[in-house]
Amino acid sequence: DQTILSPGQTGDALYVLCEGRAAAYAADEDKHVLLRTFEPYEIFGISNLFTDQPFVTKIIAKTDCTVLVLYKPFLTYLIDNDVAVRYQYIAFLVQKTLYLNQKISCLTAGSAEQKLAYWLDANASGDIVQTQIPMNALCTMLDIGRASLYRAFDKLEQEGFIIREQKTVRILDRDRMLHKYK
Repeated sequence: DQTILSPGQTGDALYVLCEGRAAAYAADEDKHVLLRTFEPYEIFGISNLFTDQPFVTKIIAKTDCTVLVLYKPFLTYLIDNDVAVRYQYIAFLVQKTLYLNQKISCLTAGSAEQKLAYWLDANASGDIVQTQIPMNALCTMLDIGRASLYRAFDKLEQEGFIIREQKTVRILDRDRMLHKYK
């Protein structure tokens, strides 16, 4: 595993993962807390681009990666001179804000079922969630024990909200699930 970005680096660029897989981890050296994973064409480094604040997370390459680095002067030029780029940038920031709001909802939820329901909702592509991360990493992310996580999966499945098929979870009734566990 090679480090792409380290805590303490300044944000003078935006990074686009072109090939491979990478992961963001909390900067705490005592705990190896997975925050999220990145697939090709996902972006990172955005939150520090227009501040003097250093990165607080660590981005690690999980496979061989190709990363496109777009430096701040180039991005500033594009944002200033291309209306389409400006609106796409704003839309991206709005999506990031919504993602972080979902993450906060997930982390502050009470029961294991609530945390899992919010996590499934936040990580679904349509009605499908690919659980590529190890279950112990998901436990750490949701701040619940392994047995509680498995019980929460079982309960959501028994209630007819989800179906698990190996590393794929299909959400059957998102609205009812979120209504029950909000």
